[in-house]
Amino acid sequence: IKCVEFLLDNCYFEVGNNLFKQVIGVPIGINPGPYMANLTLWYFENKFLDSTYKSKYYIVKKLSRTFRLIDDITTLNSDGCLEEYYKLIYPSSLTLNKENEVDNCANVLDLEISIVDGKFVSKVYDKRDNFNFNIVQYQPIKSNQSSEILYGTFYSQVVRYSRICTDFNNFSERVIRIKDDFIKLGYKQERLSKMYALIVSRHELMRKFGRECRDVLIT
Repeated sequence: IKCVEFLLDNCYFEVGNNLFKQVIGVPIGINPGPYMANLTLWYFENKFLDSTYKSKYYIVKKLSRTFRLIDDITTLNSDGCLEEYYKLIYPSSLTLNKENEVDNCANVLDLEISIVDGKFVSKVYDKRDNFNFNIVQYQPIKSNQSSEILYGTFYSQVVRYSRICTDFNNFSERVIRIKDDFIKLGYKQERLSKMYALIVSRHELMRKFGRECRDVLIT
């Protein structure tokens, strides 16, 4: 506890010739920061549940499908219960922003999840897609990293897409986009295509997307 208190009470930042001391919140970048944030929010949530469980059990029941990863909260079928009671759960100093505009679609971490015909449909969400400028997400082939590591990035990303996307069209769109990005950085399309074919076979993508997924990247 003394170590935690010391970290919170002795966090300084130097900007130019000025020295600033942080007096509000948890310092960003320190190793225990996520744990501090997580435990702090858990304390308020647990306190609310303990005080509500017996008197208003129906509220606890509706919030039973509410999940949080650090400061990202996702709630399912709570009938607006979280929006109604969050001010009683968390302190007024904590601001909660609702990210989704409609109740049947939301962005959660790297997922865009929608409810279509009573079923969950997911695809990749990347806020950088909406930037109005070009960004370089991956290392060029002419770097100090080995080619195995560099091409391995392509491999791991395609595997990630295959696990996230429930629809073939969304999956193929992502694969083609990352292929084009890698080619611009000097990667060989033939090697990328071979790696993709390996992914299709090793991860049994035809079971999920059908035979057409074999032809997304044709040399």
